[in-house]
Amino acid sequence: MYLQYFGLSETPFSIAVNPRYLFMSPRHRDALAHLLYGVGSGGGFILLTGEVGTGKTTINRCLLEQLPPDTDIAIVLNPALNAQELLATVCDELGIAYDGNQPSLKTLTDSLHSYLLENHAQGRKTVLLIDEAQHLDFDVLEQIRLLTNLETHSEKLLQIVLIGQPELAQLLQRPELRQLNQRITARYTLAASALLFSLSGGVIAQDNVGDDSTVVYRADYFAEFNPITAQDMVNRIPGVGGATGSGGG
Repeated sequence: MYLQYFGLSETPFSIAVNPRYLFMSPRHRDALAHLLYGVGSGGGFILLTGEVGTGKTTINRCLLEQLPPDTDIAIVLNPALNAQELLATVCDELGIAYDGNQPSLKTLTDSLHSYLLENHAQGRKTVLLIDEAQHLDFDVLEQIRLLTNLETHSEKLLQIVLIGQPELAQLLQRPELRQLNQRITARYTLAASALLFSLSGGVIAQDNVGDDSTVVYRADYFAEFNPITAQDMVNRIPGVGGATGSGGG
């Protein structure tokens, strides 16, 4: 019913992450550039942090779409795992065979190492992407750090992308994680646009499913709903749509 009323071409406000609806602000472009640089630089960790709703997961989907065809990627979306379960998940994602009865950390690491060496010999890159990484335990983070010891004389065999909320950056500042923190070759903190935030009262996603009367996306944690249209936002920008600055008379 509301599709026709608001002039929408498809259902809005889906909780599914769709990179088509990412508002690619300068901050988001910088974040994506940092990720692409880190993946292409051949080593260490890549860190992306940001508050809930700033577009981290959507940026990750954009990254996946732009990875070179010679890249194999393992994605861990549920980081509430112990070290052994995490390694098993990585092996499963990459299609690596291992003893499924009672695999140890050593057998899993050995299987992964053999795969990485073979991949490197074929001129391929391997990337591990962990979302919601702020939930990783210290022991798991230490095991992940040890994975970056798998290397040739010139480059790391595995590039690891950690994505999480600001608590992740705070976690990595702990003295016992300084070795991991020192191996981060590219890092970026994704913040919401101050202008769009102030105009809309929420975090913005691009409006691709309607016309200029369509209600704009808002952050779901705002208790008071006060809808604003895309045209309303344009009208409020000083110098655009008839709005005046604070110094106007």
